[in-house]
Parts: sequence; C-alpha cells; structure tokens
Amino acid sequence: MADARLWARIDVGYFDNAKISDALDASSNAVTMHLASILHSAQHLTDGHVSPRTMQRKVGGTQQDTDLLIELGLWHAENHDCPHCPQPEPGRVYVHNFLEHNRSRAKAEEASSRAKDAAKARWKPAENRENKPNDAVRNAPSMQDAMQSRESRESREEEEGPRGPHLLPSDFAPSADMRTWASKNTPAVDVTLATSEFIDYWTRERKRKKDWPATWRNHMKRQQGFAERNGWRPPTAAPRITGRMDF
Repeated sequence: MADARLWARIDVGYFDNAKISDALDASSNAVTMHLASILHSAQHLTDGHVSPRTMQRKVGGTQQDTDLLIELGLWHAENHDCPHCPQPEPGRVYVHNFLEHNRSRAKAEEASSRAKDAAKARWKPAENRENKPNDAVRNAPSMQDAMQSRESRESREEEEGPRGPHLLPSDFAPSADMRTWASKNTPAVDVTLATSEFIDYWTRERKRKKDWPATWRNHMKRQQGFAERNGWRPPTAAPRITGRMDF
C-alpha cells in the first residue's frame, strides 16, 4: 500500500556533498536553512518553492545565508539558468532538484487518496457484517407481524374451529347432520351412549386429531360392526298384502 504520510527524502551522504561541505565551511545556519527548506516543501507540498524569509525565521538564518545558498546552487532565485529546475514562484526560491528526490504535490495527494480508499475498502465489509442482518433475521417476521398473524389465526379458529391436530374440544357433541348420518349408517348404535364413551376415551387419552367429527364417525362405524358381529340385523320390512281381504 502506498505511504500516505508526508515525508522528505534526503540522501544519507548529504553532508558529504561538495556544495554542502562548502556551505558548512561558511555558515552552519545556511545548511540548516537548506534542510529546513526541503522539509518545509515536503510538509506543505510546495513542489520545492519556498520563501527564504520563512526559512530564515525557522532556524534563525540571515540574508547572507540565503545569498550563500543561492550562490552555491542549493537554492535558485528568479531567472536562474539551471536546466533541471523550474523558475521559482514570485517572492520565493527553488530548492535545487527537489522533485528529483521527492514527491510532487500531485503524487502525494494521489497516494493519500489511494490510502483512504484502501482503508474504506477494509472497513466496509466489517461494517456490512455488523449492520446487515443475516438471511434468517432478514426473513423472520417482525414481532408486530407475528402478533397480528397469531391474532388472525385465533380469530379464524373461533369462527371456523381449530385447524391442525388438536385435543378433543370440551364441548364436543354430534351435530344434527352427524346424528342424521348415524341414523342412516349406524342404526344399531345408541348415539348418546356411544358419544359419551367416545368423549370419555379421548379425554383420557389426550391425543390430538385433525378432524374430530371424522374420528367420531369411525368410532360409530366400529360400534356398528360390533353390533352386527353380535347378531344384530336390520329389521325386515313387513310383507306387502295384495288383493282384497274379506272379514
């Protein structure tokens, strides 16, 4: 990843440079001003353009130190003839070969932008994991929806009767249609007695059924079967009498 920090590049052989050695012989403040100009330009992204007065104030230099740096070619004043360096901005000097060793303002800003984008890319997945609900949570009904669904279901059960396997209702009793069915299909069975036995058995067993009327009908059919195996037969119709009878 590109380094987003502001920095200046200075050769480790800086003090062995002939121009620096000459400056040191004349004024150590001049060398300090030169170092300060490199750091200042890198910090403020001035691309090598610095104010000599600002450098003087930074390190306690003088105009003589400024003149020395210009004379040695470490700084360039207006209308200089160095083919490698641009002309300084008005009221400033230019640090010799600054951009040969250091980043320009454009490159520094580009590096900073890349670093910020990379940081956002690293943090975005973590934020999404923390803030984004998983599929189970996202697809789960809200508490309000769940309560409304339950109330709606209970309302339907009150109107239509419970759905799905459930215990025998405490008020179970054969309807008129069920009794009509029994009279036609299980004539040997006492509806009241068989229903009482049915209720006692399933209340004790506490098992769930989806359709209790159907379970009751099956019970009635079994009772009819018992009766027939024990000899019950449907009553025969009285013989029809044809012709006249004389008394």
